[in-house]
Amino acid sequence: MHKLYNNKVMDKVVAKLRSRGMQVPDSLSCDGRWHRCPTDDKPHKKNGSYQVRNSSPDSPVVSYKNHGTGDSGTISAGSAKSLHPKEREEIRARRRADEGEQAKKHAKAGKAARRLYEEADACDGHPYLTRKGVVPVPGLKCDFNDNLLVPLYDSEGNMLSFLRIRGDGKKRFFSGGKVGGGFFTIGNLVTADKVLICEGLATGISLHKSTRATVAVVVVFSAGNLLCVAKELCERYTEPQFIICADNDIRKDASLNTGPEAAYAAAHAINALVAVAVLGSGKKCDFNDVHRLEGRERVRRLVDAAKRPFDMPEVDPLPRNYGYRPNGLYLDLYHEDTRLGNAIYVLFQF
Repeated sequence: MHKLYNNKVMDKVVAKLRSRGMQVPDSLSCDGRWHRCPTDDKPHKKNGSYQVRNSSPDSPVVSYKNHGTGDSGTISAGSAKSLHPKEREEIRARRRADEGEQAKKHAKAGKAARRLYEEADACDGHPYLTRKGVVPVPGLKCDFNDNLLVPLYDSEGNMLSFLRIRGDGKKRFFSGGKVGGGFFTIGNLVTADKVLICEGLATGISLHKSTRATVAVVVVFSAGNLLCVAKELCERYTEPQFIICADNDIRKDASLNTGPEAAYAAAHAINALVAVAVLGSGKKCDFNDVHRLEGRERVRRLVDAAKRPFDMPEVDPLPRNYGYRPNGLYLDLYHEDTRLGNAIYVLFQF
């Protein structure tokens, strides 16, 4: 039974959250705190979170966020118009208070993260990088436990936090540190004529090593961070050409392909190009996978073939069993899996 609210009201809230891709339990925790949950695009991880805030008994207000895609919002069992003006003002006041408290926590965590990062040694090698087939780049460090530290900076050059990667590849951001809007740069943004924006560290290193020296690579750590960072960088650096380099999160059930979808949104917002990682096998991949399995030249060709979201793509040659087909106002890049009865999986929509 839901604390504070009647079941019919909370059932409506649960249904709305699930319609937004949040795999929440039947009974929500209504203690005013953020609680983690799986999402439709990451069902085996807790990439989502929700918070039930106290309001009137008939109209609880729930905030949610998909940390993978960046989708977030606030919903209630009724419409916004059904809330009393006083209730709406209370919600806005709580939001402002929460944001202020969060900023204080981020500042405190950022100070601690900077101290630990400064005490760490420059990285000259790490098991994670070795497995990924890449070498260390400037800015990476290793702590006394041989964890790889990847710093996150904002667009003004302030260090926000760091990502800790263990020898076995497990990753965790520094507790309490700000992640949204944070990124790690490989190369020089000031002198670059092209800026490639991608999700993962190994992906970023592979992209940098596979392209020209005048290319800078920005690692944003998640699909949900692509749009925010892309906007910030585009406003600050107006000369280089931006290319969003998407992970290919293809799934057999043809569900949301998070990487290209997020890349498409970011590219559309800043008028950038999009390059999508594609393996000849048709499997889920990023550009580090392409680098390791098919070589630097293949990475370079995919990046050179980057197109604007509404342009007719011209990737030549496409791997076997890949093709393009019209789909209303769009064009689908699809993969045909002959092993599963010629099943068609749409990878990206232009």
